[in-house]
Amino acid sequence: MSRLIRDQGGEIDKFIGDKILAVFHASPDGDLARAGAAALRAAQQMRLARKTSEVPFAGSLGVGIVAGQVLAGILGTPELRLEYTVIGDRVNLASRLADIAAEMPGGAVIASYSLPGKLPKVSPIPSVKVKGKAMEINIFKLDE
Repeated sequence: MSRLIRDQGGEIDKFIGDKILAVFHASPDGDLARAGAAALRAAQQMRLARKTSEVPFAGSLGVGIVAGQVLAGILGTPELRLEYTVIGDRVNLASRLADIAAEMPGGAVIASYSLPGKLPKVSPIPSVKVKGKAMEINIFKLDE
């Protein structure tokens, strides 16, 4: 899966249990469509790899795609541990959406309200209450 993310221009931030936190940077001119499409292609390739692999995979593939600003940099101290990472509300929301997507029948790729006009073939799904958010979030399933 790491290779598939990298092949689509994503950067792997870290592995968190059975999750991968990847960042797809928009171009300097703010082309979210390209970053979102790359994330979608990576998810599609992951799903295909899971189907054709000789190694069985437990659970559904859930992907959460969120656009927006994050805080990126090196955290920690040189004496203990330094780590490059991204943090912020968008990172938390992407993780929550991935969990919701994995619970959908067969798994899914879902995006937050900030991306649907920039990605092909999306279907609105009912708004969800996400931990840490005061209001429900409008989300969209990416039709693959």
